[in-house]
Amino acid sequence: MIKDFKLPDLVGIQRESFLSFLEFGLAEELGRISPIQCSKEEERTEIVFYPDEVEWKRPSLLPNEAIAKAQTYSTSFYIPVQIPLQNEIPLQK
Repeated sequence: MIKDFKLPDLVGIQRESFLSFLEFGLAEELGRISPIQCSKEEERTEIVFYPDEVEWKRPSLLPNEAIAKAQTYSTSFYIPVQIPLQNEIPLQK
């Protein structure tokens, strides 16, 4: 039997990982998938993300207020996108 076993701070590890994703990972993933292109015969659609310009809004409640009001502690963010007109998108062959 192990007597001096310490359980790691699993919540802290999850929190650090999530904060890292918000700070670096989200922009990296958006950059990885951008642009999204769909082509069907003469119809072409493209969506371009601008991950370096993501804008985070402040949460409307503080964490303690959300707990007291039994509400979700959340925030909003905005990702600028561009959807060019069909005739502006070159066909890729």
